[in-house]
Amino acid sequence: MKYNESIIIREYLPTDKDAIMSLIKLNTPDFFAEEEANDLSKYLDEEIEQYYVLLVDGEIVGCGGLNFAENGTIGKISWDMIHPAFQGKSLGTKLLKHRIEVLELLLIRNFHCCKIQSVFLRIHCTCYLLILLNTHVGNSFGAFRFLVSLFVVLLRITKV
Repeated sequence: MKYNESIIIREYLPTDKDAIMSLIKLNTPDFFAEEEANDLSKYLDEEIEQYYVLLVDGEIVGCGGLNFAENGTIGKISWDMIHPAFQGKSLGTKLLKHRIEVLELLLIRNFHCCKIQSVFLRIHCTCYLLILLNTHVGNSFGAFRFLVSLFVVLLRITKV
């Protein structure tokens, strides 16, 4: 990634839907089954709670959401994907970190991945490990952030 590229994460707008649907097509069949495009379309129209798009130089190249369960006490990481030309550049990690920060601001300490449907296996590994760690860390955000950083470093080293 070049240093002059602008990276922005913002909330999803209904006008973003075509770009998101293009992203899932670009990631099918490598990371999504054909029928999942219909699931995503329904999600965007009817089930969305908090969804974000990641832009590089004004172009939507990634997206991912948050949904909530148990009266808003559990966050669900959902529908992650990155444009194939932008994979392997830590954009998925940035998007995941953004959503974890949102959960922290909402004081939600428990979260999990809704369904394994992501471009980056490392994001799912990170989510899974963080769920396990979160169970043991409890309410300590300092320890939680340290463990997030530690696993991001470990995942980069191991290239999961």
